[in-house]
Amino acid sequence: MEKIPNINSKIENIRTPEECMRELMGFQFEYLERIDKGIIKKPNINNTKKEYPNQFLKILSEHTSIEGYLADEYIKRLKNVNDREKEDFDFTLGHFVGVITGQICELYLNDKENWKNKTMELLDSKLNELGPVVNDLDKINNKKENRCGLINFDFIKIGNPKNLEKLKTFGLDSNDNYINIHFKNLFEQKQKDPNSKAPSLSESLNLLAEKIVDEYPQTKAIIGRSWMMDSVIVEKLKFKVFDRHDNSVYTNGSFWGQFIDQNGNIKKDEMDKFLNTGEAKFYLAEGIMMVNDFLKEYLPEDKKKNGYVKLMDYTDEAKKFEKEINEIKLNIDKNFKNFSYDELIMIIRSNEIISNYLDTEEGKEFLRMFKYMKEIGVKSMDNLEYEDRDRIKNNFNSFLDKHKNESVEKEVFIGNK
Repeated sequence: MEKIPNINSKIENIRTPEECMRELMGFQFEYLERIDKGIIKKPNINNTKKEYPNQFLKILSEHTSIEGYLADEYIKRLKNVNDREKEDFDFTLGHFVGVITGQICELYLNDKENWKNKTMELLDSKLNELGPVVNDLDKINNKKENRCGLINFDFIKIGNPKNLEKLKTFGLDSNDNYINIHFKNLFEQKQKDPNSKAPSLSESLNLLAEKIVDEYPQTKAIIGRSWMMDSVIVEKLKFKVFDRHDNSVYTNGSFWGQFIDQNGNIKKDEMDKFLNTGEAKFYLAEGIMMVNDFLKEYLPEDKKKNGYVKLMDYTDEAKKFEKEINEIKLNIDKNFKNFSYDELIMIIRSNEIISNYLDTEEGKEFLRMFKYMKEIGVKSMDNLEYEDRDRIKNNFNSFLDKHKNESVEKEVFIGNK
């Protein structure tokens, strides 16, 4: 039986993430080669609509953590990274990663005997061209994630994922907020400060529970996606698995983490079995815990007031407003090319709150910019060259956010553990 990971015990010879990743890449190269040669079965490569020139590049991009490694190494060497605009940052990062993965593919197709060594030489050369490491990933705004010990997390809306219908069975809908958690490799947390007493996974969840009450009271659920959710650990953590991805390996490293121990060493026996059979012990699964249950289990008792906590919920008006906004956006996107400017404005004014805003001075500025967008055929403000674009866009988005995020406090009984 697996135990909930705890890294409070003494750990010797902790490897750096870079050392571990380079060794892991060697095994991932072998994985790619064995799939291409038909030695082991290929993963499910039909789970995305993105097109690739060949199967090798698709599997490299979507079923290994190589792209993630390249992105991290690029970001660590990018000067003035925090001063860059997000669009520019994303473009240059994507270009760098895309060019190198394409070159790796060419090396394999042109020299299947020596491609692994040549790939490592290519990576070393490209990283050397970028220069030395000048950034700490944890301090970069464009990549910043919230952190509680062993857990990185994002506070986001559910939106319309493929498994939305499964989430609806828990009483959730696309406009609800949830905490999306990512489990870090144990050795990465300890490696940051080997002399400190790093929190266990359970303690990290305690910290997250406090963070939800203090800073994210509109959270409806906590969702995790990891190989851990496919193991008995999920039962100990009290999450419920609602989706499982058989034979699907993704780029974010969540799958490959099962092959790394708490010292950053590769679990050779488990890796060898995977490379020989194409079958792993665990696959990616998604687990969920509703916020009331999560707080009951993990919020420290001294933070509960006779079993009660104060949370927040969106008002009915805010929920209605956001639903109508989403419908308007879809309608505009669908008809932007064929409808006239006046017809598009009628769609936007179908919501009374927005219609009233458009009669203000800020709203009139938005209308003038939108009319220009229609005239030149640009339907995204992000792609528009227009004086005061950012100010007008920010004003409009602030107006929308104000009405979408209207909330009321509610006292919820969660009981004691």
